[in-house]
Amino acid sequence: MIPFKDTYYQNKVREFNDKCNIKSDFHLGDFSIEYIMFKTGRINAYMHVYKGDFYNYPILKEKEQLWMGVTPLEVGGCYEAIRRAQGKVGVVGLGLGYFVQEILEKEKVQEIVVYEKSSEVIELYNKNFGYNPKLKIINVDAFKAEKERFDFFFMDIYKNEICYDIVEDYLKLNSIFEIKEYAFWGLEHLILSCDSEDIAKARLPEAWITMADSLGDRFYQSKYKENFVALDYKLCKKLLGGFEQIFNN
Repeated sequence: MIPFKDTYYQNKVREFNDKCNIKSDFHLGDFSIEYIMFKTGRINAYMHVYKGDFYNYPILKEKEQLWMGVTPLEVGGCYEAIRRAQGKVGVVGLGLGYFVQEILEKEKVQEIVVYEKSSEVIELYNKNFGYNPKLKIINVDAFKAEKERFDFFFMDIYKNEICYDIVEDYLKLNSIFEIKEYAFWGLEHLILSCDSEDIAKARLPEAWITMADSLGDRFYQSKYKENFVALDYKLCKKLLGGFEQIFNN
């Protein structure tokens, strides 16, 4: 499977939309779901950009601030985490629920616990998808949650951006929860943007390297392989330096 295709992106959005009860723009308090019916030209996707068309995709906004959308950026950025999720899964950041909806369909996933600070975002999700016995959504700041054990944990609160908070959040969340495998949105893009020497020095978890290698192989088999957009070099160095201090102690 090569997920870096315009048809793949559009099909995943269509699958998501088919599951939704909310089929048009909908407001709840400060939050809203809005549908973008058509976009053409430059499309921002995970690790690359391309020129094309993209249809009928939902976005989540808080007042005028865009939080996320079910777009090629989200679909590609969740691909490896979806593949690796198993057992009891913890998630920080509900958003529109794309990641959650994907892993609910996996037999290897027995239980999902989502930590979401906004009661309005939770209510929007419940209106859209209803009840599922495998899913528990807790209206709490994950950094103030009670201790639990997870087989897989996915951090997805960065609004499709890479920032230094990723390192600090890793430390905080692993001090609160017992986590067998931790991942965050943008993990593969970060590693694939870095020098191999810096990666080796940081001694990153083997699972992270595997995720990056797997997605990298798929990307370089795609027609977009020449469109790779590396992250800022200084930011990559800073992040790897932070992880090096953690994993070399």
